[in-house]
Amino acid sequence: MDLDHSGTVDFNEFLRVVVGEMSQFRQNLVEKAFKTLDYNMDGDISIEEFHQKYNARSHPDVKSGKRTEEEVLVEFMETF
Repeated sequence: MDLDHSGTVDFNEFLRVVVGEMSQFRQNLVEKAFKTLDYNMDGDISIEEFHQKYNARSHPDVKSGKRTEEEVLVEFMETF
């Protein structure tokens, strides 16, 4: 998701993850989701902001001790 590897995700990077044509309704929904994740409203989503909304504690690998919450979070962000 962080296409320029800046450590944050800006709105354009966020939109690139969403595939296909988007109706105005869908664009508004995506913008609302982005704004929800952009906790400090600076136009970028940091890993810390994403962590506030995504809880990896219940992930099987975290529970078993194979990976940390941050490792699971980073993988989720890259996949997302």
